[in-house]
Amino acid sequence: MAKLFSYFFKQNKPEIQKEEKSLALESCQKELKKLGALFQSMSQGLVFCNQDLQVERANPAFYQIFALSERLEGKAVLEVIREESLYSLLKKSLSEKKQLEKEIILHQAKPKRYFKIQAIPIEETGLSGVLGIFEDITRTKELEQSRQDFVANVSHELKTPLTSIRGYAETLLSSALERPETARRFVQKIHHHAQSLQKLIEELLDLSRLDAGRIQLKKEKIDLSELAQNCLKDFQEAFEAKKISLKSTPSPPLLVLGESSLIKQILFNLLQNALQYTPEGGEVELILKTEEGQALFEVKDNGIGISTKDLPHIFERFWRADKARSRDSGGTGLGLAIVKHLTQALGGELEVTSELGKGSTFSVSLPLA
Repeated sequence: MAKLFSYFFKQNKPEIQKEEKSLALESCQKELKKLGALFQSMSQGLVFCNQDLQVERANPAFYQIFALSERLEGKAVLEVIREESLYSLLKKSLSEKKQLEKEIILHQAKPKRYFKIQAIPIEETGLSGVLGIFEDITRTKELEQSRQDFVANVSHELKTPLTSIRGYAETLLSSALERPETARRFVQKIHHHAQSLQKLIEELLDLSRLDAGRIQLKKEKIDLSELAQNCLKDFQEAFEAKKISLKSTPSPPLLVLGESSLIKQILFNLLQNALQYTPEGGEVELILKTEEGQALFEVKDNGIGISTKDLPHIFERFWRADKARSRDSGGTGLGLAIVKHLTQALGGELEVTSELGKGSTFSVSLPLA
């Protein structure tokens, strides 16, 4: 932009003939129009300030970032943006006459976001000041934080069973092998934790494949009623052992379009979740029906329920309302995250309603065949 303005002023030398000057002016005006259109349409926020750090020009993206509506021209930049770190960056760039860059959190932005700010001093004929370029890097920062959390969570989840396996193995090696009953109990514990590790790794691989889009669906007509009944039979013994009533509403054949193994995994994870969070003597019900041209199945329990503040987080990886309790019962914290991804992959929708102390209902809708 500075070079273009410089070019414009250089075209007005006295030795240029009138016709040449007219052509040069027309050419410069076209370039300025292009620049103006670019300035207005850029997704990055742009603000140009003069030597006194007063705003001379700002593009629509800048107004949007700070939720501004009044005209800014002539106002001090610190009056417009009450961010001391940003003001200092622009001032330093101007005084030292060098380009500077910094990542900052803009609390004034709506909502609060992370930005990479570039301050570029401009010294050209008829144009002097500093240009601020605002690039929104909130999504990048969130992904970085998500990766860090994921690595920390995986490390923690792997550490727990590995520590137990190592402890039992060391005890066996030191003395317990001579006591058959104790040794048998320790080996059973090792086997249990090894199974937990295997389950965690398998679910991590499932999520990785879903994220990468590497699961290729072979959609076919599936009777959801038959699939649900088979899944209930697999769980019958586990529910009886915990003295939880498992009911299902009789349903005629209900044909959906999808892949049976993935739908079965959704059902399995939701029933496992209900079993895990429903106390002894409770009740779990599987309901199948059609609604608004979709096949709908609901897993309803009268278990411990989910608080309002926790509800938005239940489909996040490794999230647990009661970390100690769910880990002891074999939960990995990945089951509901997998349910969400599988439902989306099948073109369905997932909803949950819950009340603390009264139970939860998970609803999955799938396209009818």
